[in-house]
Amino acid sequence: MNNARVDQLDFLRGFALLTITLNHYSWFVTRAGYAGPAIPNIRSLGFSDSAPIFFITSGFLIGIIYCAATRPPDLIKVSATLFNRAVQLLAMNCVLFVIVLAMFSLAPVQLEQIFNLHSLQSEPYHWAYEVLALGYNLPLLDILNVYILLLLVAIPFAWLVRSRPKQGMVLVAAAYVFAQFFPHFAPRGGDLGGQGAWFFNPLAWSVFLLGGMLAGRFQLHERIRALAVAEKGGRKFVGALVSMFLAFAFVRVLADLGEFDVPLTGKGTVQPLSLANALVTFVTLLALLFRYDRLRTWAPWRFTYATLVMVGKHSLHSFMASVALSYGMLLAWLQIGGTIGYVTIAAAGMAALIIFGAVLEVLKAARTGKLQMVRRDPVDISAAQEVSA
Repeated sequence: MNNARVDQLDFLRGFALLTITLNHYSWFVTRAGYAGPAIPNIRSLGFSDSAPIFFITSGFLIGIIYCAATRPPDLIKVSATLFNRAVQLLAMNCVLFVIVLAMFSLAPVQLEQIFNLHSLQSEPYHWAYEVLALGYNLPLLDILNVYILLLLVAIPFAWLVRSRPKQGMVLVAAAYVFAQFFPHFAPRGGDLGGQGAWFFNPLAWSVFLLGGMLAGRFQLHERIRALAVAEKGGRKFVGALVSMFLAFAFVRVLADLGEFDVPLTGKGTVQPLSLANALVTFVTLLALLFRYDRLRTWAPWRFTYATLVMVGKHSLHSFMASVALSYGMLLAWLQIGGTIGYVTIAAAGMAALIIFGAVLEVLKAARTGKLQMVRRDPVDISAAQEVSA
């Protein structure tokens, strides 16, 4: 159990969190009237973004640590861990709602216009109930409702994965197919400015978290590692993945230029091309990290790698911080404006998120009595880290 953690997956979660924060901030300021050049993101190079990476890696780590076929089952522990994490997320979601509501008091007219939330100030208690009931929520917090729900579903799914993984595969595939044919079959609520139902369809998005659990159960990351580092064929395998990623990017560029429209790329229900692009992106990044693992000792890359691993180990807390940061960065941009202000605030937000992750790492080390053992080496696979999955 202690050696189950894979820091490459933590790196991908940290990378996803930083890019998610940038994406949200860019989306906010664009809605606020910013028309200058935007910082590129993963979706600029395809039809999927960083959120699927976050979901997949989280499911992967749950599967590796708790559900792997090579490890003795500990289903009581995984059930308690997932339930506690879901409850913690709901509590943190409520805290974030209060924080963002307080931010609205700093620029109520502007923020209400930007997000079409004209009843938020007049009916805060009603919206607080909706947050608790996993109903309507503020922009960026609606995706957390999906995550909380999937964590709860992951409890019985973990029991199924341990004993009947093939049936688990069938269930995940059936839920995804159902969401494609019945995209409006979604819980009531979502974003306050939405259409009355969750934009992120939980049946479709279960393919990432629950599918990741299945992949972790079968140690799929080790198979990817073996293919990527193989002396014969490893370079071709990684090259083929990079080629597929670039092919999606090329099609996306042509679509943005107006050459043609690309169907089946919807994000809310993870339509087939979006799903394929997300899986190719995830496997490509993971294979590159395995293939060039020795670069972790290269001085220019070592600090960046360790930093992203650190953020990824505290992924859920860091995501909560990124939501508050996105709103705070928007408020700052409303005061400064312009392209220089946009870029400067983006850099400050990234630095703040990294510092937040560093503080959490120090606090965790102090809490577990291992403060003297904190190193620059990004690999830390102590038993206390299992809850980070």
